[in-house]
Amino acid sequence: MKVVLSRAAAREFALAADWYEERTENQGIRFAEAVEAVLASLPRAPRRPLRGFEDIGMQVVAFPKKWPYRVFCVERGDVLTVVAIAHNRREPGYWLPRLDEGQV
Repeated sequence: MKVVLSRAAAREFALAADWYEERTENQGIRFAEAVEAVLASLPRAPRRPLRGFEDIGMQVVAFPKKWPYRVFCVERGDVLTVVAIAHNRREPGYWLPRLDEGQV
């Protein structure tokens, strides 16, 4: 199964990594490594389904430490599209309109 990032998710990823790096040296790198580990595990790891959306799954960014982010993806055939790398304090579901905007 192939994993791809939507443009919006890739932007969120880059902005978050930059934010962490600006605050503490190498923290952005650690964050990026944790997200990349989640992305690499998506095809084989169980994803928690999002209530009300059978084809949307979620993984917590939690290695090697817990980060306040979740990765949301949509499975379509043999492709998993990451639609958001969302901070836990953002409005829940803010990224749902992306599903209708052709970003999946």
